Amino acid sequence: MHVLPPSPLMILQEIVECNRNSGLDGTETSSDTLLHQEASQDMFQVQLNCEIENKVTCDKVLGEFKKVTRYITSTFIFNTPIKVNVSYYDFCTVYPANLCGDLSGAAYPSQFYALQDDDGLTRLYPQSLVKQFQFPNAPKYNEFDINAEFNSKSNFWFEQDSININPDQEDIYWTICHELIHGLGFYNSWMGFQTKSIALIPTPALINPDGSVPKSNLLNTNSSFVEFMMDKYTILLSNGTQISAFTRQLNTFFNDHKSSVFSDEFIKSPQFKFAQDLLVLATTPNSLGLLPRNSKNFLSDSFILETSIPTFEQGSSLIHVDFKTYINTNDFLMTYRSVDGNNAERMILNGGNYSGGLIGPRLKLIMETFGYATTENPNPYKPLPFKPPEVASKKNEKNDHNANTGYIYPIISSIKTTHRWDVRSKLISGF
Repeated sequence: MHVLPPSPLMILQEIVECNRNSGLDGTETSSDTLLHQEASQDMFQVQLNCEIENKVTCDKVLGEFKKVTRYITSTFIFNTPIKVNVSYYDFCTVYPANLCGDLSGAAYPSQFYALQDDDGLTRLYPQSLVKQFQFPNAPKYNEFDINAEFNSKSNFWFEQDSININPDQEDIYWTICHELIHGLGFYNSWMGFQTKSIALIPTPALINPDGSVPKSNLLNTNSSFVEFMMDKYTILLSNGTQISAFTRQLNTFFNDHKSSVFSDEFIKSPQFKFAQDLLVLATTPNSLGLLPRNSKNFLSDSFILETSIPTFEQGSSLIHVDFKTYINTNDFLMTYRSVDGNNAERMILNGGNYSGGLIGPRLKLIMETFGYATTENPNPYKPLPFKPPEVASKKNEKNDHNANTGYIYPIISSIKTTHRWDVRSKLISGF
C-alpha cells in the first residue's frame, strides 16, 4: 500500500475521547458503561494528513473519524492508546486511472508480531491488539498502529451536512468504521498464487528475531507460510476442519526443499494440490467461515466468509463476510461492497435496528475471539507472551524458514490492485 507522506497543506491531530456522562446518543449510561468509557478514554489518537485545499472538508473528515472512534471505544475496552495515521487525497495521483475511481478507502495494521497460539502454531497479530496484551519483552512498536487512506474524489456523504444522502453517495462514517475494523485485525492470510490465481496460498513472511514483521518482510520468497490470527478461527463449513490443517500441509514443502515457494518445484510438489483445493474452497459459496471460541455448533455459529465471487479477488474474497447472507442483517458492516444511497442509520434499521450499532453481534464476538476485550468478555483469549530476547535469538538460529504455519495477507500490494470494499454498489433497490 502506498501511503503518501504528510501533506504540507494540512495536518490535523485529534485525541478522541469518550464522554464520561452520556452514551453516544446523549442518554444516561449505566455504571458498567461509565466504567467502560473511563477505561477506554483517550484511546484513539488520529492524525489526518489532508491533502486538499478545502479546510471545511478536512474538518468534516476528522469529525467523522472522531465519531467512529468514539463508537469503537464504546464497543471494545482498550488499555493502551491506538494511533491512526490517515491520508485523505486523490487516489488517481497514485492508482491506475481505470481503478482509482472505484476505490474509497483502506486501512491496515502498520506492523505485525509473531506470537504462539494455544494450538502450538505461530501467527501474526496486528500491533493495535498486541499492545493491548501488555506483554513483557515486547519489541519496539511503530509510531502508528494503523495506517489508513481515503479517496478525496469519492462521493462521500457527511451526516453533518444535514441533507439526505443521494443515490450515488456513500456514507463516509460507514466506510471509516469498516476500514478501521480491518486495521484492528480483520484480515486473513490468503493470496492468489501467480497473476491468474491458479491456486491459493498463505503469504510467506520473514519473522525478525524480536518477533516483529514489518511490511517489508511480507511476501519474503525465502520464508515459510505464516498465518494471520484470523486464520486460527477459519474453518470449512462442510465439516468444521480448521484451514490451518492446509497450512500445515503446505509448509511440509520446506522440509525437503530450500527453494522459494514461487518456484517450479513447489508447483510440481504434492503440497501444491492443497493450494489448488484451497482455491476451490475460496470460490465456492458458503464453504468457509469464522468460528468463535467456545462455539457449540459450527454450522449455526460460524460467521460465513465471502467465497461467492466466481474468481478469487484479492482484497474482496475471504477478507470479508458473505454479502448475500449479511447485507440485510445487523452484521452487514464487513461485507465487501457498500450500498450507495444508504447511510449507516438506514442500514442498521434495515438490519433489525440492532442496539449495538454498526458492529453487529457476530462481528463483535469474532473481535472478542481475536483478543479484544468488551464489558461482556473483559478477559478474552491471549496468545503466549513474547520470549525473552536470548530465547528468541536461539530459536531464530535453528529456523531457516521460521518453522511456522500460515501466512499473512499481502495487504499493501493487494489493496493497490483490487481492494473491493470501496467499489460502489448499484444494489440500491430493496433497502
